[in-house]
Amino acid sequence: MINKDIVEAFSLLAKEKDIDRTNLSTIIEDIFMTLIYKKYGEERENFSVIVNLEKGDIEIYQEMTVVKEVLDPVVEIQLDEARKEYVDLNVGDEYINVISPESFGRRLINTAKQHMVQKIRDIERQTIFDEFASKIGEIVVGSVYQIQRDQIFVHSTGGAEFVLPKSQQLPNDRFRRGETVRGIILNVEISSKGPDIMLSRSDNLFLKRLFEKEIPEIEDEIIEVKAVRRIPGERSKIVVYSSDRRIDAVGACVGMRGSRIQSIVRELNGE
Repeated sequence: MINKDIVEAFSLLAKEKDIDRTNLSTIIEDIFMTLIYKKYGEERENFSVIVNLEKGDIEIYQEMTVVKEVLDPVVEIQLDEARKEYVDLNVGDEYINVISPESFGRRLINTAKQHMVQKIRDIERQTIFDEFASKIGEIVVGSVYQIQRDQIFVHSTGGAEFVLPKSQQLPNDRFRRGETVRGIILNVEISSKGPDIMLSRSDNLFLKRLFEKEIPEIEDEIIEVKAVRRIPGERSKIVVYSSDRRIDAVGACVGMRGSRIQSIVRELNGE
């Protein structure tokens, strides 16, 4: 496996996982530093790794001191050996040894690939956590893919996994696999398995967000939602106020023949 093939293999894996080039370079550098520590037995500060994705190069440098007698072959090189490449070197000078990534062998390279998969998985988890932690209180949509007694699992179109606990469902919610579900993000936590994103359909904020989506005047801030109270699945009360005297806040929310409010009622199973 030549140098360029190693970079291309890593780049292909990163592309499949949508990892940007900056993160990829850092990952490859970290991976090869780990391989260096495994090969030489301990952490050494005289190694450096430079990744050039444009050229498809991985450059590994080992800084060594020229000596008469080698006591530590990881940090020292004998004068006669150093002068084979640089004739003007003297004892005490710095010698740079260029290490080929291929010297680590296929076994270590395969270990590096596994390490990279784990690194990418960690980045994916953190990216998902950061994305949805900033969306707490917003409505998201997904499809049911697993139903359990005390919770259901929902997949978003972007591949994230949501959990809708029984306590956050409406009493008359009945879900089937593949069915589309809407809810608000109630909480996001990071765990060893990845981000835990909890949804809610029973929280007061879910009703408020539904009104904001269905009533343009609320989205345009002409009508303001003052308060929301619910007995989830049974009934709810919402107080609205219009800053424009020409607009009837209640009438705008109800809509012509109840057209606007009915879509919200249907979402809440008749609440």
